[in-house]
Amino acid sequence: MGTTETLVNFVMDTDYDDLPEGVAGATKDLLLDCLGAMLFGVREEASQMVIRYARASGGTPEVGVVAGGFKTSLENAAFVNGTLTHSAELEAIGVFGIDPPGFGNPQHIIAAALSIGDKLNLSGKRIIEAIALGVEFQARFSRGCVGPMMRGFCPLSLYGPPAIAVMASKMMGLSKGQARMAAGGAMSWSSGFFRQMGTMLHYLEAGIGARNGVTAALLAQEGITADPNLIEGEWGFCELFSPGDYNLDLMTEGLGNPFLIHSPGIRMKQHSCCAAQHLTIEVLTRLLRDNGVRFEDVDNVEIHISKHTANLLRPDLPSSINPKDGAETRFSVHHSHAVVLADGGTSFRAFTDVGASAPRYLEARDKIRVVVGEGIGEGRVVVNLKDGRSFSGGRETLNEDPKGWPSNPFTRDELIARHESLARDVLSPKQIQRSVDLVLGLENVADVSELMELATFGDVAVAA
Repeated sequence: MGTTETLVNFVMDTDYDDLPEGVAGATKDLLLDCLGAMLFGVREEASQMVIRYARASGGTPEVGVVAGGFKTSLENAAFVNGTLTHSAELEAIGVFGIDPPGFGNPQHIIAAALSIGDKLNLSGKRIIEAIALGVEFQARFSRGCVGPMMRGFCPLSLYGPPAIAVMASKMMGLSKGQARMAAGGAMSWSSGFFRQMGTMLHYLEAGIGARNGVTAALLAQEGITADPNLIEGEWGFCELFSPGDYNLDLMTEGLGNPFLIHSPGIRMKQHSCCAAQHLTIEVLTRLLRDNGVRFEDVDNVEIHISKHTANLLRPDLPSSINPKDGAETRFSVHHSHAVVLADGGTSFRAFTDVGASAPRYLEARDKIRVVVGEGIGEGRVVVNLKDGRSFSGGRETLNEDPKGWPSNPFTRDELIARHESLARDVLSPKQIQRSVDLVLGLENVADVSELMELATFGDVAVAA
């Protein structure tokens, strides 16, 4: 049995009752975090643009657009809802703690699952099942073929479409053969570029991945054929995207044992900016706090990053040195660390259009120096004071990994408080509590459309 068939069969043959203990809980935590990010991200300019696009496109009103106040076609909804998961740069970022890691952010899988569930009136158990299996497919697939990422392909729209296509096939009741056709079709739409980071299109890559996966499944349902074994073989996905630099065995070895969404788990984001900055953000926060450093004491702060990180964030660009809007702030090493220097930590709203022009952050940016090294590394921070003293540190400065990482996870109470903070601009307090109850009790929900109705038509719909 080939790699594509093995992965597809695993998804199609596994049901909710087969999920190991802990998987459902991890999935619900991730969904709650994702829903909050969608509700918060809807106010972003890119989100409003894709909402206007979907509204103008028309389509059968069958699936809710989160915080949009209207319904549209499944494909349009998957596109918009997928984009919303990413537009505030609060998406979880993959499976680490294993070598190689599993890439591909899980949020657009969640957006697609909710959209399909809304159309088909599926139960909460079916949604949990779908998300866990979609993440497993994507993570296993990506860790056996990491080469494209190292060359600049974005995992969201690279690995996401086939994973979502197979997940959608299962949710729609397709056969294994149709699911393989869907996977093959979706891989013909796999692409994406890290060079888009810092632009609106980067946020859309999550929506593109969700839409393309859903579309591939819908076409397979209609009988469209595709190569059924496109992951492997000559001129297949791996050989074209990562010639000679992939491992098919890694994709199926230990499949579902454990489910990677639970062990080692998904890395969530505490900060509303690119994950490549999070460690140095934490280190700077710790150095300032532990040494009692005040803003006025600082001459400059050196942020040492690797060449790989610099390729992602391009700190030499004007949009990084002096970002003009929220989208640019989230990929600006200068801005993210200026926020810490000015405030002692970050907040969600520091990475918005208002935050981009806040006088205290503009002043603090002038003190940030970015130093680019070689290879791939986690980064170091040096705080140079006006009196000649300096403090420096890297990962060893921290007693624990950044909050939200699997080794230092958010508690359930922290996740609820985070969701409340993110959702308060769209949902009333009563609606927020109901959304928490529905997500955390999802296995008992008969129809996920109740959750989608709440998220779509909240008290304060902010659609364009």
